[in-house]
Amino acid sequence: GCPTRASPPVTSDWPRARTSAMARPNCPSRVASPSITIAKRRRFSFALAAVALLAFGDGASTIIGRAWGETKVFWNEKKSWAGALAFFVAGGTAALPFIGISAYVYAAVLALLETVPLDFDDNLLIPIAALVLKAFS
Repeated sequence: GCPTRASPPVTSDWPRARTSAMARPNCPSRVASPSITIAKRRRFSFALAAVALLAFGDGASTIIGRAWGETKVFWNEKKSWAGALAFFVAGGTAALPFIGISAYVYAAVLALLETVPLDFDDNLLIPIAALVLKAFS
């Protein structure tokens, strides 16, 4: 069998035994470890992207929306097109290094979602909505 971290071989040649077991293609630790690592890395990258979307997108939409947001979205007079565009550009650009070009898709959907008049804190809405979008993509 393949040695595991929980039960390494009790011999003086443990590093060599571990290496030879890892070289076998049927060794579960050889197959599972990289795929688990990649999955964890992807989830962490998405989490960082969600934080970037919230931090940069929401911040930029507030600043730009207050300064230049004269044209309001027709379904919410408190939100402006300038703020939504600022969310899209700043949030998408900030999330780009973490999830690639799909960051702009998330930014577009989340920017529009932020303009919807809901009695829900957008600091919770944006990351939750990002997770829901991720689940359906």
